[in-house]
Amino acid sequence: MTLSTRNARGVVANLFAADARAQANIRSVVKSSGFRVQSRQKQLARVRTGFTRKAVKLRFTPDKLVYESGVSEEDYTAAGLEFYAPYLEWGTRFMDAHPFIFPPKAEEAPVFRRELNRAVRDAMRRAA
Repeated sequence: MTLSTRNARGVVANLFAADARAQANIRSVVKSSGFRVQSRQKQLARVRTGFTRKAVKLRFTPDKLVYESGVSEEDYTAAGLEFYAPYLEWGTRFMDAHPFIFPPKAEEAPVFRRELNRAVRDAMRRAA
């Protein structure tokens, strides 16, 4: 096996271009996945006062490659409420569970993996 460095600049440029395209594609996949999970969590949230449904938030990291969707204790505390979302999610001995945080994440995981693989594969094909 021999390696040629004759077109090294072109190869490096193609790799950087593929990396930029892959990151843009990945950001798009992460964003759409985050919105789907948040939407489904809001659909599944039990509605008595509507606060839990409104408290489901979607947050992205600054580089937009990671998202977090769910409820935070701070939102409940700021509203002067007890943080009761865990009771809804897992239930108590007197109340059945009504999960709304984890099932949408589990439903989305295979779709997310498939779209992520496709995005990276497409970016690498274009670079070749």
